Amino acid sequence: VSFLVSGIFTAGKRNSFHMIKENSLNIVRIFFIILLSGLGAIGIFISLIIGLVVSMIIGFILMFKLWKYKPTLSFDPMIKKMVGFSVGNHIAGIFYNLPRFMLPIMVINFISTEYTGYFFIAMTIASLLYGIPAAVSGPFLVESSDKDKFWNNVNKTVKFNIYLLIPGLLVFMIFGKIVLNMFDPTYADNAWTTLIILSMVSIPQALIVIFSTVRSAQKRVTMTIIVNGIVAAITFILAIPLMKMWSIEGAAISYLIANTIVAVVIIFRMENPIEFSIRLIKGDKECDIEGNKNVIPI
Repeated sequence: VSFLVSGIFTAGKRNSFHMIKENSLNIVRIFFIILLSGLGAIGIFISLIIGLVVSMIIGFILMFKLWKYKPTLSFDPMIKKMVGFSVGNHIAGIFYNLPRFMLPIMVINFISTEYTGYFFIAMTIASLLYGIPAAVSGPFLVESSDKDKFWNNVNKTVKFNIYLLIPGLLVFMIFGKIVLNMFDPTYADNAWTTLIILSMVSIPQALIVIFSTVRSAQKRVTMTIIVNGIVAAITFILAIPLMKMWSIEGAAISYLIANTIVAVVIIFRMENPIEFSIRLIKGDKECDIEGNKNVIPI
């Protein structure tokens, strides 16, 4: 339900409200992880549930403030036409989130419950950056029906992600240890490197999210499923040997490598990627994501 509310804000062009709801989820999770840290894995699970419930309630409150919406039970025949697209996006979403759900479990099995707490805290904080590409790219999907603005919107989305993620990554690198110290000095000692690595994931992941959003707008959801599935598969294949070598940092590195590999493949699938990058920096509005000029390949 919480994810559905996020989709409603995206469709309603209320990007700021979507970010409020998603950030409330992460903030509440972090707060209750601190309170329930003595419960171990159970405390982590409870903090996630509480965070989802609180973010859902906040979402409904914002929906009521915006549109006077009150939830009711009804069935719209239009849903039948959306089933295939919605199911495909749901499967893609499962693969997208799978590494973040499964890596802490793998840390429990291959390292220890204590280090699972360190890893989960680092992943939760880094998720504040992961939410940016989804929040920025989502409204683009709403505007994608206008073919004249399609690729121009893609270019704006890429640049806006860069403007937000680079400073965010620098903030985490500078102040990440201070934030971890708020939990316990042991978190700063054991999770800071992991936090930096997981924060770096946001850069290649942003490109993947933008690519997936473009393909969804083109109703090519199968490609989104494949891309997210490959990221998950590479992450799990690399995680076990890397965790044995570098502990929780290895788990973080596996996630970074997986996203980087797929992002690089996406870049090289573009036509003239270097030319596209130069024009993007210069702000050439006629350049599309395939690297062409004056071409809109819908």
